[in-house]
Amino acid sequence: MKQQEKRRITKGNFTTALFKLCREKEFTRISVKDICSCAGYHRSTFYEYYSDIYDLRDQTEDRLIASLTKIFTLSSTESLTAAFIHSFTRINEESGEILWYLLSENGDPHFAVKIKEALKPYYFKVFAIPPTDQDMEYVFDFAIMSGLSFYVSWYSKGKHFDADSAVALVRRVLVDGLATVIAEHSEKPDQVSMKFI
Repeated sequence: MKQQEKRRITKGNFTTALFKLCREKEFTRISVKDICSCAGYHRSTFYEYYSDIYDLRDQTEDRLIASLTKIFTLSSTESLTAAFIHSFTRINEESGEILWYLLSENGDPHFAVKIKEALKPYYFKVFAIPPTDQDMEYVFDFAIMSGLSFYVSWYSKGKHFDADSAVALVRRVLVDGLATVIAEHSEKPDQVSMKFI
């Protein structure tokens, strides 16, 4: 087995062990010893790759963001909404729910911000808006963070509709507006728009 492949597998095993343990106890209560025991490696092997468990988490996040950005930017035939939902769904399936865990309330609160900063330049590029436009900076922050929140909620609730239905719902909110979508489900639709003004 080539050294590079061996390194990839070893790092993958440490990542899997970390997130297996995260299902059992809080991240801050997990030790390097716990991870090594779960992964089947000596502590010296862990320290060949990582300085501590935070470094393991950060490197995992960086790999996920690189994969996510690659899939997201290659989805040029899809709308941004479809690219967003489909790329997150694909990465989460490939990562064994690690992406969802990191974005969840038990994960890393800084991870969503890292994703936002990685994806935002693409939004500026797609819409041909100068990156110095401060108003659009806020708009894209809102769009990306709302999308992340939607994704976590959808996944946490067992994805009770498929990815294409998720895309359709987000599109309706973005295109028709939040008030319109809420009014369609409200028992008092005529009062919805007044609540937003």
